Amino acid sequence: MVTLKDRHLEPSYTLKAGVTRFAKSKLYKRQAVTQMAAKKDVDRPTKEEINKAFFVEKKTKAGGSRLVRAYKVPPKYTPGGLRRKAKESQIGAAVPKLKKSLTPGTIVIILKGHYAGHRCVFLKQLAGGLLLLAGPFKINGFPVRRFDQSFVMATCTKVDISKVAINDKINDELFKKVKVEKPKDGVFERVPEKEFYAPKGEKLALLSDLDKQVVEAVMKHPEAPMLKKYLKGKFSLEEGKYPHNMKF
Repeated sequence: MVTLKDRHLEPSYTLKAGVTRFAKSKLYKRQAVTQMAAKKDVDRPTKEEINKAFFVEKKTKAGGSRLVRAYKVPPKYTPGGLRRKAKESQIGAAVPKLKKSLTPGTIVIILKGHYAGHRCVFLKQLAGGLLLLAGPFKINGFPVRRFDQSFVMATCTKVDISKVAINDKINDELFKKVKVEKPKDGVFERVPEKEFYAPKGEKLALLSDLDKQVVEAVMKHPEAPMLKKYLKGKFSLEEGKYPHNMKF
C-alpha cells in the first residue's frame, strides 16, 4: 500500500476532479505500453508486471520497506528494442533514376563545389548512380570526375560522343581513395605538408585517354571554335539576369 508520503512514486494519480498528474500519452511513454502493444509475438505483460518493472520495494535499515523507482525496464520491453531493422539487402541497393535531360554527350553546368560554374560533358551514369563527367581537361581544366546529378544542370547543347570508347575499368572502384596507414612507432615527427593529389600509373593512363577522345569529339562539332569558347567560360549570374528567364 502506497502512503501519501510515497504518492509521488506512483505512475499517475488524480490531482483534481478529472485531472491526472500525467496525461495518457505521457503515461504510455513512461510505461512503454505503445512499444509493447506493437509486439504481437510475445505475451503482453499485465499492469501489475509493468508497475513492478518501474517500482521496486526496498528494505530499509530500520527493518521497514519503501517503494523505490527502478529506471531499468526488462530488456524485451525497452523502447528501442522493438524497432524494425532494415534488411541488409535493401541498404544501398537503390540507384537514383537518371534525369530525362541527361543524355550521353549533353553539356552540363556544375552548381556546387570547387568546380561550380564549370561546363563539362556528361558521358554516362556509373553503377553506383553518380555521373561520369569530362571537361575535357585540355580545354577548361576540368578532369574526369564523378558527380551527383542533383548538383548538375543540363543544357540544350550536345556533343556527339558515339565514337568515344569508355573503358570498363573506369568505374566507382577506380575513383576510390586509397588510405595510407602511417607507421605507429611512438615517435613524434613533424607533420609533412599536404601534397597535391594527382592520378598515377594505370589510372592516369585511362583518364588521359578518355579525355583525349572527348577533345576529339568536341573538335568534330560543326561549331567547334564557338563550342570550345563556350566550355572554357564559366557560368555566372549578372545583375538584371534571372535564371527563370534564361534558356540553357
